[in-house]
Amino acid sequence: MDLLDLLRLPPVACLLFCTLHSLDFLLTIAGERVRQRRAAQVIRISGSYELNPLFRKVVDERRWWSWRFLLTLGVGGAVFYVASWSMLSTGRPDDLAALDLVLGAFVFSRLHIIQRHLHNLWLFDRIARHPESAVGEVHYERRVGVAGAAFQSGGAALLLAAAYVAAPSAFVLGGALSCGLLTLLGVVLALRAKPATAAAASGAPTPS
Repeated sequence: MDLLDLLRLPPVACLLFCTLHSLDFLLTIAGERVRQRRAAQVIRISGSYELNPLFRKVVDERRWWSWRFLLTLGVGGAVFYVASWSMLSTGRPDDLAALDLVLGAFVFSRLHIIQRHLHNLWLFDRIARHPESAVGEVHYERRVGVAGAAFQSGGAALLLAAAYVAAPSAFVLGGALSCGLLTLLGVVLALRAKPATAAAASGAPTPS
C-alpha cells in the first residue's frame, strides 16, 4: 500500500480533512494574534486579516474557536468519509481517479495556504524580535494583499501543472486546479476590493 492508497481510506481521508482544516483555522488566528501583539505598528492591513468571509468575524476577534468552524469541521469530515467510501467501494478506475482529484485538490490547496500562514508567523515574530530588521511602516491596501496572495497561488498552480505534465497524476492535477481556482478567486476579490482611503494610505489605523 502506497501513500495515495492510504489517503483513499475513509478514516484517513476524514482525519486528513479535519487536521488540515484545523491547522488552517488555528494558524490564521495565531497569525493575527502575533501581528496585533508584535508587528501591528510596522505592518498595517486594510480591513480583515482573513480573506474568507465565513470566518472573518472570529479572526478579527482573535477567538480560538467558533461554531462555524466546528460545523464546517464536522460536515467536511463526514463528507470526505462518505465520498471516499462510496468511490473506493466501486473499485472502478474512473471513481478512483475522481477521488484522487478531490484529495489532491484539498491537500495541495490547504498545504499552500498553511505555508503562507507559517511565513506570516515567522515574519511577524522576526519583526518583534529584531526591530532593526524592519524600519518604518508598511500599509497593505486590501487589494494589494489579496493580489499578492493570488500571485503566490498562481506560482503554486504553475509548479503543480509542470509536475503533472512531467508525471501525469489525478492527485497532482487536483492540486494544480485548486491552486488555479485560488488564483482566479484572488484576482476577482482584488478587482472588487475598494481602494484605500486617504487616512489609511497615510498610515492611520484602519477599522477591521
